[in-house]
This record gives sequence, C-alpha cells and structure tokens, in this order.
Amino acid sequence: MLCFADRPGARTPNTGRLTEDRLRGLFAEGWRIDELVPADILGVVPDGLGDMSTWPRDAEGRTPMTGWRLRAHRAV
Repeated sequence: MLCFADRPGARTPNTGRLTEDRLRGLFAEGWRIDELVPADILGVVPDGLGDMSTWPRDAEGRTPMTGWRLRAHRAV
C-alpha cells in the first residue's frame, strides 16, 4: 500500500495523510506488517492548487511528496 505520510516536514496534500501509528492501527487485526517505510511519491500537481502548485518539480514536471510504503499479508 502506498499513501501520503502525516509526519513532521512532510510535503503532502492536506487530506488523506496517515501517521505511522494510524497505519499500524488499521492493520492491527488480521494482518501482519512485513514492512512500513518512508517512501517518495512523485505526482503531477496542476497549476491553480494554491501552495501545492508552488512546490518544486523535477525535469519531467513531477512533484516529490512524502509517503509511506506498507507491505503486509493476512495473518493465518
């Protein structure tokens, strides 16, 4: 699973962010977390979205954002 991170200094949209504790809580029952690590997410942010439109972009126009990468499997 890939999602936006809610942690200090994260560059992410204002909605849809999750803390590490929240992610662990969501997968606490019935799942085993194999990996939960910070991840870079590259997205295309169109002009006209306020502060997000001023975030740095790479040579291909993508904006780096802060996320989590979670790998889990069903507990048996």
